[in-house]
Amino acid sequence: MVENSHIINISSVLGTTGMPGATNYVASKGGVEAFTRSLALEVIRDKIFVNAIALGYFETGLGLKLTDKIKNMVLERIPLKKFGDPEEIGAIVNYIISSRYLVGQVLHLNGGFRI
Repeated sequence: MVENSHIINISSVLGTTGMPGATNYVASKGGVEAFTRSLALEVIRDKIFVNAIALGYFETGLGLKLTDKIKNMVLERIPLKKFGDPEEIGAIVNYIISSRYLVGQVLHLNGGFRI
């Protein structure tokens, strides 16, 4: 990688909040967040910026495949009472790659699911 490159890892809000029945998934996302912080410390000397985005529920991918029961349970936990628009993900990626001071952070994009 060249100077001023960015690595953006993708995590999940569940990596912080936990979820019954999803222990393996939650543990892997917690690992992604720890990996992000550690790698950031290793490569920032080369001006490679490492950060992560912990996503909540969005109107794409698995968010579209949830049963109505599960979707309603999730919506009860989101203060905005809606799933996110996928364009929000692109916007936060653009923010991260425009920064030259954001290092080793996990940015949460989840509509308030985790406050």
